[in-house]
Amino acid sequence: MTLTRCIIMFNAWAVSRDCLDPERFDPGSHLTPEGQLATQAKQNNSPFFGFGRRICPGRFFADIALSAAAAMILSAFRFEKAKDASGKAIPVEPAFVSGQVSHSVPFECSTSRILADCVMIICHVKCTS
Repeated sequence: MTLTRCIIMFNAWAVSRDCLDPERFDPGSHLTPEGQLATQAKQNNSPFFGFGRRICPGRFFADIALSAAAAMILSAFRFEKAKDASGKAIPVEPAFVSGQVSHSVPFECSTSRILADCVMIICHVKCTS
C-alpha cells in the first residue's frame, strides 16, 4: 500500500518527554547503576534539526558552535550565589515555570569577570591564518 498526499507530523513533545518522570530534573536518570554515563545519554537525537531525508546537514556544526560559545562565555565569568547584607550566601530553591517553554523562576546570583579583558576577548575574537 502506498500513501499519497499524506502529511506525517512528528510528535516532538512526546519524544522529548521519553523518560520516567519528565517533569522532574534528575541527572541520575542518565547514569547506570554503577554511576557511569548511560549509552542512551550519549546519543544526540534532537528533534530540533528535523528528521529523515530532510534533516539539517549543519546540525553537527551548530551543536559544536553553540557548545564552544557557551564554554567561552562560562569560562570568562564566575557565577556564585548572591550574598545578603551579612555576607551569607542566599540559598537558591529550584523552582520552574510550566508552559510552552519550561524555565526556572528568577533568582538572585552574583557574576564577576575572571579576567579584566574577557569581555574584549569574547566580543572581538580575531582569527589568525
